Amino acid sequence: MCGQHHKSEKQTIELRPAYTWTCDNCGRDNYQTLYMFPDHFVTNLCEEIKSTGETKDLVIELWPMSVICCHCQTGFEVESVY
Repeated sequence: MCGQHHKSEKQTIELRPAYTWTCDNCGRDNYQTLYMFPDHFVTNLCEEIKSTGETKDLVIELWPMSVICCHCQTGFEVESVY
């Protein structure tokens, strides 16, 4: 059953952000891993933002500009959900 741990020792994994979307053509779900930036990129970006004083309520969201269904190969442009 999903969510149950059957081994006595604790195991760890790394969770990665991902997007999920449903194909309008075939109706099947797709999953796309989010690109992960290297630590130095994030550190430099944070330092640059802090130097401008624009850090209050800062949220950085990234998503692909287009996707292709892995089941039927139909391509779509991506709309922001915000």
